[in-house]
Amino acid sequence: MEYKVKLKRTSIEDFEKDRNNTAILTLQAKDSFQLPKTCEVKLFLSKNATLGLGKSLIRYAHEKRKVGHHWHLDPIRPNESLVQTLGIYVLPDSVEPIVGSNDNGNINNSIQENIIYEYGTESYNFPLEHEYGTIEDFEKDDDNVALFRVFDGKGNDVSEQCRYILIWLNTNAMLGLGTELIRLAHNFEEGKTVNIEPVTAKEAKQSMGIFLTPESCELTIECKSFDPIEKYLEKYEQEQKDK
Repeated sequence: MEYKVKLKRTSIEDFEKDRNNTAILTLQAKDSFQLPKTCEVKLFLSKNATLGLGKSLIRYAHEKRKVGHHWHLDPIRPNESLVQTLGIYVLPDSVEPIVGSNDNGNINNSIQENIIYEYGTESYNFPLEHEYGTIEDFEKDDDNVALFRVFDGKGNDVSEQCRYILIWLNTNAMLGLGTELIRLAHNFEEGKTVNIEPVTAKEAKQSMGIFLTPESCELTIECKSFDPIEKYLEKYEQEQKDK
């Protein structure tokens, strides 16, 4: 079965009709550290990582994994097997993310039915079932690379204080975020950023196909070109030898 992502928005999409396309983004600090209450997670994605992550989220949404199922996206290390999870390789100096399936609640604001988006017929189609052993479009060059970092309210990088970035999405959020990531990949521009702010008592703003719940951290996604993952492993290994 093929899944179709229209590369331009329609008026209101299936994943957002009930406004329950919600996600939770929180942080777990290392034992000896206290993270600031307000932090921002920055996710740097190459074009192919954006595409790979988007496709993976949509596929898992259609598998309807049970609540609590999760994936550890282990940063790549030298002398270890290259492991691609959710369509991406995570750089060695990245904070480790955990992505899971959750049954988050609805955002209780009425949909603005008068919002009209440009309609387009061009689409990106892909099979929902990946045939084992085949190489997909996003992984041909091994540059489907991602980097997760954490910053405090003053813009200081506090990634070394963070053990995990925890991202929990319900089914509609997986579909929504996956859809918008595929669109972003097809409109990739170096340095382009998209900001996703948590819902507040005064405003419920959807961005990248999801609502972030009030207890969440802010998330910024930035388009960034990366070399093939092997080059970063070589660099990381040399840095460790030089210490």
